[in-house]
Amino acid sequence: MAAPARFRLRAALGYSVFALASFGLCLYLTFDYSLLIPRLSRALSQATGSEVSIANLEGYRLSGFRIRDLKLASPGPAPEGAAKSALTVDRLTLRLQLLPLLLGKRALTFSARLAGGALQGSLSQKGQQGRMDLQIQGLTLDRISLEPWLGPGSLRLGGKLDGQVDLTSEELANPAKWAGKIEMNWGAGKIYPFKAKGVPIEEITYRTGNLKLNVKEGAAQLETLKLEGPDLPISVRGNLSLRTPFAQSILDISGTVEASPAYKEKMPLLNGLLPPEQKFTYTGTVENLASLVRTQ
Repeated sequence: MAAPARFRLRAALGYSVFALASFGLCLYLTFDYSLLIPRLSRALSQATGSEVSIANLEGYRLSGFRIRDLKLASPGPAPEGAAKSALTVDRLTLRLQLLPLLLGKRALTFSARLAGGALQGSLSQKGQQGRMDLQIQGLTLDRISLEPWLGPGSLRLGGKLDGQVDLTSEELANPAKWAGKIEMNWGAGKIYPFKAKGVPIEEITYRTGNLKLNVKEGAAQLETLKLEGPDLPISVRGNLSLRTPFAQSILDISGTVEASPAYKEKMPLLNGLLPPEQKFTYTGTVENLASLVRTQ
């Protein structure tokens, strides 16, 4: 009698597990992910400080989802007579890793297609501690708008961008606790026409550009920021104190800028803008610096 009883118990457990698994699979296959779009849009808006719209949301490999046609735009109305610019992400895929959950650790991998290139990385968190890795490949800067973070009329660049970000933190939500490095390189391109202190500046051509930041306890040492080219080579060093939102981060920088004779000939008013001995310093927020250089 004991053996049949054990068999019936095992059979009952097996059928129960099968029923629950089938029910879960049915929910996964039939769940309407569009119901999550408003909530996800609000979360992304709070995280990025921009207006967010999502065209399509679908499930991905049991523990993830995929967003298509994600748009990030600067909050508020566009300037009169101007169209609102947005950063468009063609496809964003996020997936929660299930095995680390058993060890009390949340780990998320992500990838994105945008601006003719790709992003790929991971984000992990255990308690307050966290880590982020990001690889950037072949982004076309001409197709990327900084307006969602720096406001309408932000400077526009051209060229291809590659880079990597490796950050750790004792408190992931607090930029003052971040540490790691950020490196960016971009190929031949241009700075589109803009206004500096109200004076129109012609297009600036460059051959290469690079950026290197070392971050420790929320203070980033700007080891290198260079644009090298025939028109207006620029070299900057200094420090950046990270804040949320990023536009409120504090810059303390110095550098050199030297216009070529040919570029000065195109820009007669440039001599009045260039600093003495081609050297300059700046202390203030990223937002204030961006406000001095606008496309409109």
